[in-house]
Amino acid sequence: MGGSHLPRGGTEAAPTQSVGDVRRPRSRGPRSWGPSTRWPRKQGSMVDRLQSSTLPNEAATLADWTFDAEQSRGELVRMIVLHELLFSLVEYDGFIRYSASLNPLFKLVCRNTIKLDCMEVYKNHRSVLRDTFKICNSRVSLTADTWTSKGNTGYMCITGHYIDDNWNVQKKIIRFCFIKTPHDAANMFSVMLKSLRYYGIEDKLFSITLDNAQANTSMVDLLMEHLFTRQLLNSGVDLFHVRCAAHVLNLIVKDGLQSVDGVLDNVRESVKYIRGSQSRKEKFEEIIAEKGISCKKRPSLDIPTRWNSTYLMLKSALPLSEAFLEFAKQDLNYKYSPSPEDWERSEIVCNLLK
Repeated sequence: MGGSHLPRGGTEAAPTQSVGDVRRPRSRGPRSWGPSTRWPRKQGSMVDRLQSSTLPNEAATLADWTFDAEQSRGELVRMIVLHELLFSLVEYDGFIRYSASLNPLFKLVCRNTIKLDCMEVYKNHRSVLRDTFKICNSRVSLTADTWTSKGNTGYMCITGHYIDDNWNVQKKIIRFCFIKTPHDAANMFSVMLKSLRYYGIEDKLFSITLDNAQANTSMVDLLMEHLFTRQLLNSGVDLFHVRCAAHVLNLIVKDGLQSVDGVLDNVRESVKYIRGSQSRKEKFEEIIAEKGISCKKRPSLDIPTRWNSTYLMLKSALPLSEAFLEFAKQDLNYKYSPSPEDWERSEIVCNLLK
């Protein structure tokens, strides 16, 4: 079954309550309803009140308006998913009062009910996508990425790419889920195979694009062996596994940067040193003001696995080179100051990366 970022491990959700069965949730803290927030018994009375407080053109629009509780609840679900809001939003006193001021007829639900609503929408979209793949006449290419969070939790995201009947390229996320430990080829292959079988695209695969990690290569070997034994490998062994071009480019640039590690290390350590203390930050700001440097941005620290972050670090540090040199004169503990020659080399490297 396809995964979701909403529940852990794709847990099935219970059927949602109908709009008529839900109860108003308890708000956080005492609720002080004024006369203008009383719940009218009939929809007509609310429309009359709205019409009496609007301009003539707006009143004409309200004449054809009818309240649809299911539509409003669907829009609430869409807002929560689209903006990645907390399910508990519906229980905030401020949101309850705001909703009542817009339409007192709309009955808010509790956090558990809105979670079930989101899961129901997800399952509906997943079913529609599965039906789309069933009638799809084109091959499907996959891209997949895996990573480990700070909490040492593994994730996998699988995206399907295909051409629809109107010759438009489509891109759909078909799985976003946890990976059991260890994050090896066997567990990755298990997740991949379940996804392919759920959507019925096991016999429609054309290629799969992954990073050059060893676990990914081993996983593809298992997948190709599985497809080959069932005579489902349509593109041939040589074309099936595609290495991610962005990842290959990143490896090439990292190898090239090793030749200028001395220059980059001084800049990197300088940024770390100044950002490591509030007093050093303040002193650095004073020097920038004294030097009359108008640059508003401050140096960012790069990430070793992303060469573009090294470019951004150099780009933000170069305009402040004079401030770094002056800082070295005033702080005897600052041992990483790049020389003027280092700054010249850094500018050359920055232009190459750009």
